[in-house]
Amino acid sequence: MPDVPAHLTDPGARDLDRGWMRTNACGLVPERWFHEGGCRRWLTLLRDTASDRVLEAPDAPLSR
Repeated sequence: MPDVPAHLTDPGARDLDRGWMRTNACGLVPERWFHEGGCRRWLTLLRDTASDRVLEAPDAPLSR
């Protein structure tokens, strides 16, 4: 988990950051996304964090 300096935030916010914020790996990363504005399903995709491009979405539903 990332180390948050004590002088930057209050203790509650530091604990929240430790639990939820993470350093993104550079390169290909599998991610889970929720398609809230469309089919309202979860899907897994492969995203390149260096270019912010989605390379693959193997379980994405087809258009209706």
